[in-house]
Amino acid sequence: MSAEIPIAALALAAGRSSRMGSVNKLLREIDGVPMVRRVVKALIQGGLDSVTVVTGFESDKVQKCIEDLDVNIVHNPNHFEGMGSSISTGARSVNCSALSGILVCLGDLPYLRPEIVAKVVHAFVEDGAERIVLPMHKSQYGHPVIFPARFRKQLESLTGDEGARRFFSEENTLAIEVEDSCVVNDLDTLDD
Repeated sequence: MSAEIPIAALALAAGRSSRMGSVNKLLREIDGVPMVRRVVKALIQGGLDSVTVVTGFESDKVQKCIEDLDVNIVHNPNHFEGMGSSISTGARSVNCSALSGILVCLGDLPYLRPEIVAKVVHAFVEDGAERIVLPMHKSQYGHPVIFPARFRKQLESLTGDEGARRFFSEENTLAIEVEDSCVVNDLDTLDD
């Protein structure tokens, strides 16, 4: 990534996978690779300046899946509260004074590809880091989502299970259409 537009990525890997029953979906192997590892590698290969993995539930097992990758790992002690607390924990952990954007990505997008990550990053850079940029597949918002640095305080203030979608507006959001459903196909249940 260009040194002029530093983007820090947050991979959310803290959830309890409650809809999966007793299985931690992030540890499930997809084509022989744990799901969380697949997502983190897509972010790394997508050209980001830094990747921070926010852990919580079974953090030791999640960390073991990615310990050899060049990532920062931060534990969310309040992971049981929900996604908002994990985004907040991750945003507060980013250590970059010249940050242009924070990318937020779910840890349960098993088929996310580096090319899609790079496409979202490219759109953010081309837009001048002015708007929230996210992929859209067949009129459905997806992940990863990049927030301009000016949203950092709002991301840090999130709590509970509230995500960051409330910050989207027609004026400040750029949705880019992608043909690949990997941006919306997260796994929540065993049927998925």
